[in-house]
Amino acid sequence: MENAPDWFPFLCVHSSLNNAPFLGLFYQGSTISPSQGPSFKRSGQDNVQRATGYKQGDPILTQQYGYLTIPQQSISGQCLRKAPVAFLQNFNVNCVVPLRTCPSNPVTDVVIDGYNDAIQIEVTKEFVENLTDFITAPGQSSSFALNQYVSLGNFQAAASDVSCPNVTLAADYTFFWKGNAITKVTVMVQYGDVPLIPSATLTQRFSATFINSVNNSIPTEQASGNPGYQIGKPVIAGRNDSSGVTTNATLSIWQPVGNGMHCEKSTPVLFGEDFISGCLLEHDLTDFEDCSQLRKDTTEVFKPLVEATHVAMRGNSNPKDLKEWVEIIRTPIKNNNTNIVNSTSTCTDIPAELNIRIITAVVGAVEGILQREILGVEISFSTVTWQLQCGGGNVEACNDQTIRQSFPITSSVQFITIPAQPTPPMSSFQMNYTEYDCNRNDVCWQQLAYPLTRYYTGESYSQSVAKGMILVFFFIAAAVLGSPWNKIRQAWNKTTL
Repeated sequence: MENAPDWFPFLCVHSSLNNAPFLGLFYQGSTISPSQGPSFKRSGQDNVQRATGYKQGDPILTQQYGYLTIPQQSISGQCLRKAPVAFLQNFNVNCVVPLRTCPSNPVTDVVIDGYNDAIQIEVTKEFVENLTDFITAPGQSSSFALNQYVSLGNFQAAASDVSCPNVTLAADYTFFWKGNAITKVTVMVQYGDVPLIPSATLTQRFSATFINSVNNSIPTEQASGNPGYQIGKPVIAGRNDSSGVTTNATLSIWQPVGNGMHCEKSTPVLFGEDFISGCLLEHDLTDFEDCSQLRKDTTEVFKPLVEATHVAMRGNSNPKDLKEWVEIIRTPIKNNNTNIVNSTSTCTDIPAELNIRIITAVVGAVEGILQREILGVEISFSTVTWQLQCGGGNVEACNDQTIRQSFPITSSVQFITIPAQPTPPMSSFQMNYTEYDCNRNDVCWQQLAYPLTRYYTGESYSQSVAKGMILVFFFIAAAVLGSPWNKIRQAWNKTTL
């Protein structure tokens, strides 16, 4: 640059013409023909090897595909079709897929035991003819105002001409392990011929269970933490008897399966996870003639969910020690003891909502891991009013006893976290003495040097002290070199002379 000043190279980056950033911007140079290639690449699974055995949480390896993958549920609730199976982590999931295309779920034949030795999976297959528990399709009922989902029964006379043969309906894996290795793997596969109906959905079930080969059985008393509960582990429930607490009782909520028409499936309450689910009950005009009996029948439906009388305080509570268990508090169902209704098709105070509230607290830490305990459990019911939908043009529902309608019932669980030890109450002196209370006093002496105190959180305390020391140094230097110090020095010199 001809007119550039002498200091220009020191302040600006200057490149030679052979390596200028504007090379090719103002003139055409030689070009290189780009090679044709894909715009996106995804590498497959690496051929991994393992020779030191598995640790808890490690993905299980296969001989051909890299990782053993089984459909599992993600955190967002979606079903991941190729999720790796983790060592010593049980799961039981349902995956709902639309029947637009034939689903394929091949079963892996060989896995790695943990020391690069292959183990053949023992596969047991069972053909399922009745697909009621697996397939649902939309249907229209004359007694409903909206489209309802009804279960499809035996598909021997399929409504669709196209069918998918040998579709995996359920696969239950059982892994036998010892130490850091897998000794045996079995899988029970249920399959069937599924008709291809675009409006229908297929519910596939997959599970994995790890069993120790030493005792060759599933432990009857499984822990959900050591000692405190772990998030996502089942809440241990039991029933009190003469020998202690037996853990065969349940504390569960409804499990949504298929269209939710039937209240048959349930799932255990998982610690720390709020959940709400429900299903539908069918009733006709005859059921509404006696509302008291209808309330009793509805209450009986919830009994299999809350059979337990006690809940374990910790994840490894001793069943023989009743002090390590919390008794479940059952709130009486609100009942007005009246059978008066507006009409023969309405019943009030129906206990249709089961509420489970669990109070938890963090009581300490072990090796930095927070330990959580259950302090109390309450079970209550919320009542609603049920009425047959027979208004408008649908008058037959309130006259014909053969017409059945669906009514929803729900179950929910809520975890409430409280401090393990409540803060002590303030004394009258603490309430009235406000001299050193910065929140209730205009003058706060504790924060006089605010940047140097612990109240200041804008930066780390060490940086605040360092900057404060620098300010003190400048203050002392100014005092020494300033005018007052010069006058003192001159007066001192006159007195000494």
